[in-house]
Amino acid sequence: MKKNYLAALLALTMGATAIAGCGAKPSDGQTSGAAANDASKTEAPGTNKGEASDSKKGESSGGEKVHIIWYVGDNGSGAHQALVDAFNSSQDEIEVEWNVAPQKSDDNKQQLLTSLAAGSDEYDVIAMDCCWVADIASSGYLEPIDEYMMDAGMNVADFNPGAIQANTSNAKLYALPLYMDVASLCVRKDIVSEEDLKVLVSGDYDYKQLMEMAAKYAGEGGTKYGLAIQANQYEGLICNTNEWTSNFTNLEEGFANFKEAVTADYTSDKQLSMVESDGVDLITSGQSVMYRGWSSTYGNFNDQTAVSPDQVTAACQPKKSGATLGGWELGININCKEKDAAWKFIQYATSGEGNLVFCKTGNGVPGYTPHVDAPELLESHQLLPLEGFKNSLKIAISRPAVPKYNELSDSMQVAIHSYLSDKSSLEDAVAEVQSLLDEYGFVTK
Repeated sequence: MKKNYLAALLALTMGATAIAGCGAKPSDGQTSGAAANDASKTEAPGTNKGEASDSKKGESSGGEKVHIIWYVGDNGSGAHQALVDAFNSSQDEIEVEWNVAPQKSDDNKQQLLTSLAAGSDEYDVIAMDCCWVADIASSGYLEPIDEYMMDAGMNVADFNPGAIQANTSNAKLYALPLYMDVASLCVRKDIVSEEDLKVLVSGDYDYKQLMEMAAKYAGEGGTKYGLAIQANQYEGLICNTNEWTSNFTNLEEGFANFKEAVTADYTSDKQLSMVESDGVDLITSGQSVMYRGWSSTYGNFNDQTAVSPDQVTAACQPKKSGATLGGWELGININCKEKDAAWKFIQYATSGEGNLVFCKTGNGVPGYTPHVDAPELLESHQLLPLEGFKNSLKIAISRPAVPKYNELSDSMQVAIHSYLSDKSSLEDAVAEVQSLLDEYGFVTK
């Protein structure tokens, strides 16, 4: 039965890759967390949880509540604490304690890897950036959750395909999405024609057509540029080229189109040094008609910005190319002593009532597809009611889910940015990136 389930999972994962997953995640990758922490439940970021771990073992063997430690960052929205409180109140067998991870993503990952490499069980449930999962899983630090899914009667098809793609390694599933971020095209709906906006919202266009629209509307409505994108030598460059190359399956055409856009008159002459905050500045100040951003982009429009929230909307990325996935995933430490309890929390947090509590509190985007249309989220969520954003969710694609992803990304950034900067040819850039993808084991579907 297990073999058949894994075969089905692999087929679904391959299908997810075929249909089209950095998020510019607010607060350096953390979109939600507790506004205040109960000192009896949490310790300062980076605190060693050895004492809590010993207590956890004693409570489990003594018939008390099973104690679970959740390692995840905090950005102050209150969503993480709300989830912990909701879960702890939902039953009387398990108690989850939140260990606050470092704010910066790099520090967060380093602390996590140091603990996992030591074989520690100080963290039971761990939160991971979506591009960490394959790397951590390949090191043997994560518990596969396929059988947990099967025993719970859960179906991977109920989760966003891009998230499943990101969380799968060697045909095994290792994590589920706590929440998603996804690339989204922010558009000035007060400038773009109704006909063109309909096309952009649908996603039924390609990058050549997007470039034509950018040239068409540049300068309209007091703007300077038609389009803003990220092309600095950093992770955002990989997220963008992931889309322009259709998940790195069409390197030559994708690189050529991307360079044409980056160097065009309808984009800023600072594109090669542009990161997310620069693009946000251009769209909120009224300088650009369109901006390739993330779901987090829309929170930057307010009464104090030159462009108000009602002047923009979320359009869909080109459907044939996909929209890069961001967000955070939950997995089980392979050394966890209470894996069943850890799984129950993950199930509650990613697809149960806790997921609704988390997403509503932190304005998060659920990776569990049935929750995308949940009335309690649609009532207050800024983006979920928008057709263009929902269309982007459907075409989410992960970055290459490979071991040592950071090394691959760093090397590809150099090769791609060199081409965009006229320091290498298209032929050389394509050859170098394809060689890197092959070397690190990324198999295109």
